[in-house]
Amino acid sequence: GLHFNLTYGAVTRDPGRPGAPSPGRLLLKWLDPRVDREALGEATRQELRRQLRKLEELKVRVDYLDGHHHIHLVPGVLRAIAPVLREKGIRCVRLPYDPGLWLSSRFPLLILSLLARREIEAQGFESLPCVYPRAAHFRDQGALRALLARNPEAEVIVHPADRDDVGGLEEPDSYTSGRVTEFLALRMLLPGDPS
Repeated sequence: GLHFNLTYGAVTRDPGRPGAPSPGRLLLKWLDPRVDREALGEATRQELRRQLRKLEELKVRVDYLDGHHHIHLVPGVLRAIAPVLREKGIRCVRLPYDPGLWLSSRFPLLILSLLARREIEAQGFESLPCVYPRAAHFRDQGALRALLARNPEAEVIVHPADRDDVGGLEEPDSYTSGRVTEFLALRMLLPGDPS
């Protein structure tokens, strides 16, 4: 799949402008009635085509889309990119609706997911069930196993890394040590893991 990025690093439509907008700035841009929606949609389609072209060059077949910072859920984004997805044969779009998030700081993601669900269906795409483990799940193997057992068909949204290498990246991310905790917890799920 493609983890479509509009909000991280130097993925801009204007090579002269450093960096990409934050999720909040991009959301405001999509919701601003003064912005030329057609131009914004075309810029978003061009960025999607650029990222898909890169994967094609690497011989990666893409049949699934999600978004960095769940940016594909921003109202208007999916509608704008739907023609490119259909043209490329991409039929599945992540819908990160996990009811366990209602009482968390991530509840706005659920509101966007509810809005996006209608658009995903209207555009003729499919979605998979999702589960979004919280930090407590990764600290408690029993809680993590129970969560996964309750949702055996769900896509599990994680960002694991075997070491904290984010600081060494050209464009560092704020999510660092949690990635290592996720990796270790997931590795412990493997049968015969010595951890």
